Amino acid sequence: MAILAPTSDSHPSDRHLAIDALDKAIVTLSARINASTYELLVLIREFDERAGWLKWGLESCSQWLHWRCDLSQCAAREKVRVAHALKALPEIAVAFSEGRLSYSKVRALTRVATPLNEDALVRFALSTTATRVEERCHQMRNTQPGALAAANQVHARREVRAFRDVERDRGCSFPGCAHTRYVDAHHIRHWADGGETSMENTMLLCGAHHRLVHEGGYEIRKDHSGGWYFRRPDGRAIPRCGYQTDDMVDDGIDDVADAIVRGASAEAPEDLRGYFESLEVREAAPVYLAEYLIAS
Repeated sequence: MAILAPTSDSHPSDRHLAIDALDKAIVTLSARINASTYELLVLIREFDERAGWLKWGLESCSQWLHWRCDLSQCAAREKVRVAHALKALPEIAVAFSEGRLSYSKVRALTRVATPLNEDALVRFALSTTATRVEERCHQMRNTQPGALAAANQVHARREVRAFRDVERDRGCSFPGCAHTRYVDAHHIRHWADGGETSMENTMLLCGAHHRLVHEGGYEIRKDHSGGWYFRRPDGRAIPRCGYQTDDMVDDGIDDVADAIVRGASAEAPEDLRGYFESLEVREAAPVYLAEYLIAS
């Protein structure tokens, strides 16, 4: 795959566009991989149900995967476990098949999901990172058996809300950051501007992201629903987890992204490049309330 490096006379907007196209191509391909992984697990489940591994004289489907598909024994056992678990979890299966859930999230969810809590868990997983999904599921698995059984009798939303305070105080609040140690309480509205030292006006940030907010031009803004989100110096909102398919309406940028995915050159056609000079990109999802121009 050939990606042309920007020349010395390239306009800054051209370099920004190339990065955005690469970003979109990676995210698009990742979604395809998620959907393909779901298809793989469906085939594995059918193969196991039909005992296809017996034809090779092996003892289990995971043993066959380990040998036939070059997976580690642990990875093979997990593939088989998740494949069978998805059969009883239709909402997780649909989101996975559409590429909206990653295998990392699905693997964690299938350890704790039941028909009573599946809907709430899917909504939670779609709104946060894989790391936090794994942490939430680990918390649920470590709950006392009696307490977990009682929780399953309550509406699924309450099960997720039970850990909401922990979610706020678990570590750095910057999207994608997993630092839980050496974090500072940042005043969202600075105390010099009348901001209070309160739970509502503070959030935890690691040293690196604290500096980005104070010195790097990053901002913390409030959206229409009262929640906080981060904004880059160029005005673009940062999603709390990976981009979803409908997060961006990129008039024209998909042509470059698709070209990268297909392995073609990332250089846009002449007629398209002329169009890019006045291209306006919008982030349509409500939490990403930002609009900016690639070029003025």
